[in-house]
This record gives sequence, C-alpha cells and structure tokens, in this order.
Amino acid sequence: MHDYFSGMLSIRHDGLSISEVVGIYLGPTAKQFMRLFSVVLLIFVGTVFLVGPAKIIDGMTGNIWNVWIWVAIILVYYVLSTLLPIDKLISKLYPIFGVAMLLMAIGLVIALFLGTTIFQNWFQRI
Repeated sequence: MHDYFSGMLSIRHDGLSISEVVGIYLGPTAKQFMRLFSVVLLIFVGTVFLVGPAKIIDGMTGNIWNVWIWVAIILVYYVLSTLLPIDKLISKLYPIFGVAMLLMAIGLVIALFLGTTIFQNWFQRI
C-alpha cells in the first residue's frame, strides 16, 4: 500500500520524489527532514546489501578471508554490474543459477509431499 500510494502521489506531481511531495503538503521543514531520512535509509539499505552477503560468504568459505575483503569484492561487483552490460558480466553464470533454483524447487516439493521424516532418516545415515 505504501509503495502504491507513494507512486500515485509521485505521478500526480509529475514524477517528483517523495521528499518533494512531502514538501508540497507539509512545508519546507518536513521536506528537509524527509530528505535526511531518505539519505539515512539509503545508507542503511546499502550497508545491508554489502555486509549481509559478505558475512554469509565468509561463513560459507570457512573464514578464509576477512569480511571486509568480501565487502570490497561485492562492492567491485556492484560497480561493474552497474557499468557493464549484463551479458558481459554474469551471462555465463545464469544457467548454473537456473539449475540450482530448479533443484531447490524440486527438493522442496519432494519434502512437502513426502514429509521431513524421510529426509531426517536419510541425513542421519550420511
């Protein structure tokens, strides 16, 4: 609902950002507050999308590198994926991702219909 309402207000005001729309209805003080709030929120979102995957990768690789090295690698990837066409960067990896998604979906369907007890017994034997 929030996204729809924000988009609707933006369209009604010729594509203005949410802080500009807030300024129209609530005044310049609220507009400045909304600008600051938006910047802080963007910093938080950027941090989550950098540090979160870096910690996951660091845990999966057995902490062979520091988390900040993974953050740097992810940041370089983000910059490259923004500047380069997608087919130059990761088009060769997409089939692998597709197969992984299909295998996960098949595993979930099997687990859903057969129950988890079969998988628990199978994993205990391994």
